[in-house]
Amino acid sequence: MKKFFQKNWFGLLSVTISFIILASLIFSEGIGKFYSILINLDVYFLLCAFTAIILYCILDGFILFLLTKIKYKSYNFFAALKTSVIGLFYSAITPLAIGGQPVQIVNMTRAKIKFGDAASFIIIKMIVYQVGLILYSLAPIFFRMHFDIPNFLGLAMAALFLNSIFILSIIFVCIKKDCVIKICQVYVNFFSKTKFFRLKNPDATLKKMLEQINLFNESTKIIESKKFYLVSVSLLTFLQLSIYYSIAYFVFKSFGIACNIFNVIFITSLIYMITTFVPIPGASGANEGAFFIFFRSLLSQNSVIPIIFVWRFITYYFLIFVGGIIIIIDMLKRRTDL
Repeated sequence: MKKFFQKNWFGLLSVTISFIILASLIFSEGIGKFYSILINLDVYFLLCAFTAIILYCILDGFILFLLTKIKYKSYNFFAALKTSVIGLFYSAITPLAIGGQPVQIVNMTRAKIKFGDAASFIIIKMIVYQVGLILYSLAPIFFRMHFDIPNFLGLAMAALFLNSIFILSIIFVCIKKDCVIKICQVYVNFFSKTKFFRLKNPDATLKKMLEQINLFNESTKIIESKKFYLVSVSLLTFLQLSIYYSIAYFVFKSFGIACNIFNVIFITSLIYMITTFVPIPGASGANEGAFFIFFRSLLSQNSVIPIIFVWRFITYYFLIFVGGIIIIIDMLKRRTDL
């Protein structure tokens, strides 16, 4: 447990600070006023919002389960769900959400899945997710939907460009096997000569890396040949994103605010695409600010902070809470198994 906090102190500290800032805004508004607003929320729509985030996690696990089952028939859904939720936790507490995928790969290797295979499953899942995010964000532009948002088109196009570059870079690495091998060779040569991080056996390290690269490419080709699985994963990812983006709609409705579900979903997709590259865990501050700017026409002066708090709690802090519990249980279980 101590090692866990030592490794993740920065992310956990960032999350704590963002929560304290949000809580301080609540206290500045008056805790009594905040409480009176919360107890009058529509419980039905609030439950819908919590159900949506739970379904989002379940679908995330099921998508990983489908991809893994292509090669590993013994891998079960609950193992995939645990891996997904742990990944969501680490994505939430690391800058640019870079911690989720590596931890998921390591977690899968503990379930007897080879590193190269695990990497291919996670990367393909990530590519499909990012493509879905872009397509969702393109919808308002394609259908010429008008939003009263300053510099809306410029922000959308800039975010679209950055996300596209990110996806193309991943695809390039997946396709250009020779290029990846050369990068690994440079990496091994560099660390075989450094004083503090010198590799003890560079030839053996390079051999292991090349084996995993070959395995990764083989797994990627197998998945590409399974068109049914790829289509299924794409459709499930679209459903997953739709459910996640609809949480804001349920939050608005729980506060008694009339709104169009499609407008809310499309605007929320833009918020997440624009804040993707904010180098703070959970894009804290940026998400809340973008939410206020993009939805200011729906937010009254009296309820803006409670609405943002409830939305952020369900979509961010709730995932950290659930993921943290699962990680602690998993750590205790592994300790007792030793």
